[in-house]
Amino acid sequence: MSRRTLVLGGGPAGVAAARTAARMGAQAVLIDSGRLGGVSTNSGVLPARVLAHTARLKRESGQLGVYGLRATEAELDWPAALRRLFNVVEALHARKEIAEEARKLGVDIHENVGETRFMSPTTIGLANGTTVEGDAAIVCVGGRSRSIRLPGAELAIIPNDIWRMKAMPRSIAIVGTGHTGCQIASILAHFGTEVHMIDLKARIMPQEDELLSVVMVKEFAARGIRIRSGIDSIDGLSTGMSGGTVLHYKEAGESRSIKTDAILLCVGWIGNADRIGLEELGVEIARSYIKVDKYLRTNVPKLYAAGDVTGQMMLVSGATHEGHVAAVNAVTDAGTKNTRIHWFLPAASQIRNTVRSGCVNSNAATPEPIMKPLSCGARI
Repeated sequence: MSRRTLVLGGGPAGVAAARTAARMGAQAVLIDSGRLGGVSTNSGVLPARVLAHTARLKRESGQLGVYGLRATEAELDWPAALRRLFNVVEALHARKEIAEEARKLGVDIHENVGETRFMSPTTIGLANGTTVEGDAAIVCVGGRSRSIRLPGAELAIIPNDIWRMKAMPRSIAIVGTGHTGCQIASILAHFGTEVHMIDLKARIMPQEDELLSVVMVKEFAARGIRIRSGIDSIDGLSTGMSGGTVLHYKEAGESRSIKTDAILLCVGWIGNADRIGLEELGVEIARSYIKVDKYLRTNVPKLYAAGDVTGQMMLVSGATHEGHVAAVNAVTDAGTKNTRIHWFLPAASQIRNTVRSGCVNSNAATPEPIMKPLSCGARI
C-alpha cells in the first residue's frame, strides 16, 4: 500500500481524494496554490447560483400583483448583490469547514502555497523552494475557462469576470450557447441587460436533447434574448468609436458586427494540466486533459488524476466520485480495481422554470451506459 499520498488541488476532487486516503489509513497531504474549495466554491458554481437566485427573486417580485400583493418590482442594487454573493461564499466556507474537517481526519494541508510543480511523479515543489514527497500522487488541479485566438481577444471577459464588474453592463454579447452561456444570459436578462447570444453551432445547448433546445429558444425569445446560431465564423473584437466593444462575425457569407458594453466568452472548459511539470515527466495530455485509464491512472506509475483535469465528467458530483476512486487506487496501488465509470449522473442547469427531460437522450440511436451527464431537471 502507498502509505503517503500527495493530492495536488483542493477542489471537490482533491478534498475527496485526501479525505478518502486518510480514512484508509494513509498519510494524506493536500496541497493547493490558493484557497481550498476550488472554482466551484470560490469563483464558479456557487457565485452563479447566488446570482441566479437574485435574478429569480427579481423576476418573481414583478408577479406580486397577480396574487393580490401591492408592491413594485424589485430594483437591482449590483454592489449589494455582489456583497451578498461574497458573504455566501464565506458563509459556505465557514459551514463546510473544508480544511478543519480534513485535518480532523489527519490530512496534512498546505494551502495558499503559490505556484506548484511536479519534480517527480511523487514529489511536488512549492513556490518557497521546499518539496513534499510521497509514495503516490493524485493530480486534481481542475480547469479554467477556454479562450479563443482572435484579433482583439484581450477585450473579452470570461464568466468569472462577471462577479468583479463594478457596474452591470447595459448590453452584452455572449459567445457560446452551452450551459454556462445560457445560465449567464438568463441571469443578466432578468437584471435588465440587453443580451445577444452567438454561436457557430446550429442550436443552443447542443449537447442536450433537441427538444430542450427548442423550448429554451422560445423562453429566451420571450425575454428578449437575441440568439444567432449557426453563424459562419467569429472574426475578432475591436473597441467601439464611442466606447463599448464590437464583435465581428460572418453569417450567411456576409460580414456583420454587434456593439455592446461587454463581450463574454463561454466557449468551453479546459484542464489545468499545463505549467505544473507534467510534460517533463512524460504524462500523456490530450487537448489540455490528462489521459487516464478506468482506474484513473496516468501512463506514469504512481501518478493518478481526477476531476476536471481529466476531461471526463466536469461536474462537482463527478469530481467527488473520481477523487474517491483515485484515492482508493492510489493507496492500494490499484489493488482494489475501483473504476471511475459514471453509470448514472443527473445534471441540472439553473436558468428559470423547471423543465424536465428523460434520462436517455432521444438523439441517441441506441441506449448505452451513461458516461456523461444528462439533464433530468433544468431551471430556465
